[in-house]
Amino acid sequence: MDSTVFFRPITQYENLGDLVINQELLKALPVNSSVVIEAKGVPTWFVEALIKDIKIEQVLTEKKPFYKRVIKSIFSRKQTYFLDVPGHVFYETADRSGWFRFIKMRLFSLLGIRYVRLGVSLGPYGDSALALEVQKSRAYFYTGVREKYSHQYLKSVGINNFEYFPDFGLCLDYSSGDKTEKCGVGFSFRSGVVSSNANNAENTLAICDALNTIKQSYQLTPIVQVNLDDDYMSLLANEIELDTASITFFDHDADKIFSAYENVKFVISNRLHVLIFALSRGAMVIPYIDRSRHTKVTGVFEDIGLGDVIYDIANPTDINEHLQLVESIFSGLCVESIFKDKKQKITKILSESVFKTD
Repeated sequence: MDSTVFFRPITQYENLGDLVINQELLKALPVNSSVVIEAKGVPTWFVEALIKDIKIEQVLTEKKPFYKRVIKSIFSRKQTYFLDVPGHVFYETADRSGWFRFIKMRLFSLLGIRYVRLGVSLGPYGDSALALEVQKSRAYFYTGVREKYSHQYLKSVGINNFEYFPDFGLCLDYSSGDKTEKCGVGFSFRSGVVSSNANNAENTLAICDALNTIKQSYQLTPIVQVNLDDDYMSLLANEIELDTASITFFDHDADKIFSAYENVKFVISNRLHVLIFALSRGAMVIPYIDRSRHTKVTGVFEDIGLGDVIYDIANPTDINEHLQLVESIFSGLCVESIFKDKKQKITKILSESVFKTD
């Protein structure tokens, strides 16, 4: 049976990671799917970039024609899907609007619509949020969670309706320039997991100490993949007295960011998709995180067999020794096979479990 997939890309638009993983999701959909984008309130540039070179049936910017198209699909012979954006979902309080959206979700699911979320990290939730998420979990046709720490959390709170599904960043085609002559280190940091307050970031001193040490041997390149990070990256650059201009996503040019990753030897960051994108361009990556608290990054990197490249800020070691360790790990590793294996896994799950023929 052919399918109609409805997708509403409500996300963080100034984040290259969110753009790319949503692009990879759309590329991974079955070729016989009719894809309808509901883009009310979504910036035009983002929609254009999102669907570039991807076969899309329609982009609808108003609710009325969108729901008319949904009703048409329900009464056709096609299986109908509502697809969530991938990423990390965590919040404290479920308000009235959240419960209203759930009721609408249940009604549509009773009419035969299959709700799907793929490549997500889920939780932790506050008490009222958890009450809602337990109910929502039962209404999803398929939930694909990308790392084991979310798996453990969900099981601990009584949510069991999920499967493993890799991050869509691992669908990227691998390419690497000649790294033999590269001696630079790219760095990209967010100030915190839930805050963009540059002045109150708790690990600034440790990050600056590490960057100052690295600066003695390597040329540093600041890379702002998420525009919200610009203030914090400027603070770091000032603290370590770095004159090099940042390479940023402000002009919405993904090629500049990926080119920057191709032109350095190492990339050090506390952002998951900075690390995955840099890995896809041949850089040796160093997740610079609190291993026990930053479980999204920890879980994904352990899953792809790169847990040892993590620099644990809670248990610091000599950063130069860690760079040597990372170089040793990558010298015996075929990174391209990681991307190929995960892309094959994603394709297999989509065809056999999500968009399966009944």
